[in-house]
Amino acid sequence: GDGPVAHPVKREPIKIIEKMCFLFVMGLVHYKLIENLPSENVRTVIKKVVYIKYAILLFAPSC
Repeated sequence: GDGPVAHPVKREPIKIIEKMCFLFVMGLVHYKLIENLPSENVRTVIKKVVYIKYAILLFAPSC
């Protein structure tokens, strides 16, 4: 039978879901902060930076 050995293949989807949830929550927080900024240009720039950062975090191999 199966011992206590962890199956990395089975755990991977859970880690991805956790990462997605974390990024979603962080995204909401950032969004609220960004929406309070006065300048539309500043908001646009920050949004782009944040989205790129999230894309890197999401698609980067799990550390």
